[in-house]
Amino acid sequence: MIIGKNVPKTAYTKLCSQLDIPPTLLDYIGLPNENPMPGRNLRQLPDSISGRAIMQYYQNNAYWEDGKVLIMQPKHEPLSFTYSQESKTFTPIPLDVEMHIDYSDKIKIGIFFVLLLL
Repeated sequence: MIIGKNVPKTAYTKLCSQLDIPPTLLDYIGLPNENPMPGRNLRQLPDSISGRAIMQYYQNNAYWEDGKVLIMQPKHEPLSFTYSQESKTFTPIPLDVEMHIDYSDKIKIGIFFVLLLL
């Protein structure tokens, strides 16, 4: 939720993540949005781009996109699942290697960005 005097009331209904807030806010205030942040500017995404979320709880990470979920935990092999909106259930599937590589790259970029700020 972004609230402000001149912020139009709109709703983003696709899956998104807290990481999407900084690039979206930069766009709202009119600043250039060329940065290494893993978040996406939700105001500029075409309808053809699906929603996605990047989640973390302690050392556990998850990446959710296009109905697929990738879970990575220390000292464990990554796990892949599909999610059914109708039944609200996760079903294990073989590891989606392409999704794993893509998500791993996003995490490395995010860590690099955080280290630059320290």
